[in-house]
Amino acid sequence: MNERDVPYIVFESEMVKAETRDKRKDRIIALLAMIILISNMAWLWFFNQFDFKSQTVKMDTEEGGDNSYIGNDGEINNGLNDNNDNNSDAQKETQEKGGC
Repeated sequence: MNERDVPYIVFESEMVKAETRDKRKDRIIALLAMIILISNMAWLWFFNQFDFKSQTVKMDTEEGGDNSYIGNDGEINNGLNDNNDNNSDAQKETQEKGGC
């Protein structure tokens, strides 16, 4: 008997088992996708209950230096002092007059 000669009933029984296995896998994949979707919706609902506020921080530096601080969100904010424009104008005037 050749290896390829398989009785028809054996072939059909294996096909039925494979179809059942495939249906089970499809149901499990659909269930997991729904669980992920529900989980994401729950987290969005939970975080939307909080009122996140942003605040503007105005800091003054001495001698026209740079302004760096860590905000509430954890990011490092590098900003220039508002007085830098005035200081640079004053520095230009002193340089024009021959000062340092």
